[in-house]
Amino acid sequence: MKRTENILTEYHELDCEKITDRFTTDLANNELKYFSSGLVSSGNLTENLNDYKIENFGLGCIVYDNLTCYNRLVEQYLIEKQNVKITQLYE
Repeated sequence: MKRTENILTEYHELDCEKITDRFTTDLANNELKYFSSGLVSSGNLTENLNDYKIENFGLGCIVYDNLTCYNRLVEQYLIEKQNVKITQLYE
């Protein structure tokens, strides 16, 4: 839990420009993350993201703009490199 807290704290403090740099670093290090939100988490999403070596962080009802920026980059990566849409991973 401490690791998750540290990651969320670090990423939450980055604006969209800096989070783009962080995404590039994470991609190079094979450490991509996805920050999902909603009342009910999807176990399928977590499992399916794991297939692409992407770690899911369920945030519950909380939505952060900068994390949305990061998620868009992950979604774009999945489409361009893996030919899969994030919506397919909820199934």
